[in-house]
Parts: sequence; C-alpha cells; structure tokens
Amino acid sequence: MRFENVSDKIVSTATRIYNSSQRMSKLINDLMDYTRTQPGKKLPVDLKPSNLAKICADIVEEQQIANPEHSIVLSMEGTFDGKWDDQRIAQVLSNLLGNAIQYGVIVQPKNAYIGVSSFWSK
Repeated sequence: MRFENVSDKIVSTATRIYNSSQRMSKLINDLMDYTRTQPGKKLPVDLKPSNLAKICADIVEEQQIANPEHSIVLSMEGTFDGKWDDQRIAQVLSNLLGNAIQYGVIVQPKNAYIGVSSFWSK
C-alpha cells in the first residue's frame, strides 16, 4: 500500500523503526542460537563486503531519532571498506550507544561523541 502526501521525515523514521525491529529480531535469533551452542564453540559471524562508516552512521541516526534530546556526534577518519558482520556490529554499537545515553553522566549540553579511526591500508 502506498501513502500519498507522506513526508520524507516520516518515511525516514518508519524506515529506521523497521531496520531497528529487524535487528532486534536478529538479536533474539542470535541469542537463541547462542543458548544452543556447545561449550567451546564460537558464535558464527557473517562477514561480507560493506562499509563500517555507513553501519555506524545508520545506528547513530536511529539513536538520534529515538533520543532527540541528545546530540550524537559521529567522527570517522580513514577508510572503512572491508568485510564486516553488519548485523553484529550494528547490535553492539546500538547497545553501547543506547547504554551511554541511558546510563551515562548527564552533562549540558547532552552530547555523545563517537570516534572511529582505521589504521590499515588496502
């Protein structure tokens, strides 16, 4: 079903909600997988070519929408193309950032800074 006269902001927010729910579903499935693993076995990772900067930027945008009272600043330096497990990295970053916002020391203004640097070359 298509909706006419829907603003880009609403579409963007709905897309972020959908992506977050997909990640949560994957997290639940991963937790179920983890409970089924035998001692000594590792959790599987799904490495595929992607860009870490985009993964981080997407999560920061989701968290910014969910927490408009905070200012989240993402600073990235370097090349971030590589083989990444997008879902696992997104889960970790979302959890870390969410915890920082929820449990971090509140200062004025309410800012969260994330810095990522790469130290390898292609």
